[in-house]
Amino acid sequence: QKAERNKSGHPRALVLSPTRELAAQTCENHVKYAKYTQTRYACVFGGVNQFSQVKDIRRGADVVIATPGRLIDLMTQGIVYLDKVEYFVLDEADRMLDMGFLPDIRRLISKLPVRRQSMFFSATLSPEILKLAGELVKDPVQVMISPERPTVDAINQKLMCVEKGNKDNLLLWLLENNPEWKRVIVFARTRQRGARSAYWWRRTSQAAASMCRRWISWCRWSFRSRRSRTCIASAARRARGVAAWRLRSSRRRSVCS
Repeated sequence: QKAERNKSGHPRALVLSPTRELAAQTCENHVKYAKYTQTRYACVFGGVNQFSQVKDIRRGADVVIATPGRLIDLMTQGIVYLDKVEYFVLDEADRMLDMGFLPDIRRLISKLPVRRQSMFFSATLSPEILKLAGELVKDPVQVMISPERPTVDAINQKLMCVEKGNKDNLLLWLLENNPEWKRVIVFARTRQRGARSAYWWRRTSQAAASMCRRWISWCRWSFRSRRSRTCIASAARRARGVAAWRLRSSRRRSVCS
């Protein structure tokens, strides 16, 4: 069914994400799923100018996908209200708690209508998550999806030990001698280490992009469009901004010092 137009600044559905990368990825999927419903949406997160986000909300966004900080800012400015929300989704609830968002979550939930449907999504069900669910929702139904096999057969895992100063040389050798690797994700311990590797690889004619906070959107676009063969992420949480499931084949190699 086509969604009915709602009052400006009063969304019908709210999705909370811990990071702007996850919020942006959720918005991309919403565009696909709601293609024929004419459902308007607004993607709200910090680190960028709020002008376009406010414009989408004032056009009558039915769905708001947001990070807690920016959403609270817009509520304080009187731009968005949560009194008409019918569906509330808390994505990556465990990450929310780890990042210290619990006070913001409680503040936002206090503004929601009592009659609503609430959904929490979490990779782990810690005691804190269960306690939060028990406090904020009534008679919750718990759905768990556990894969029968923790690893995928398509992934070949290898361990290669090398001196710390030769890691880049080894990775470069692997890339040059495996042209069938069309897209490669490399995890670095720190953001500075990843940026340094990307810069060094580009000087050796290897297309690489580093997912630092400032250029993460460009990196995702460059990696997906195959302009960059290699994507370097500083931590596993950065990789959540990459549609890794689109990789047709995966090979995992750990390079230790």
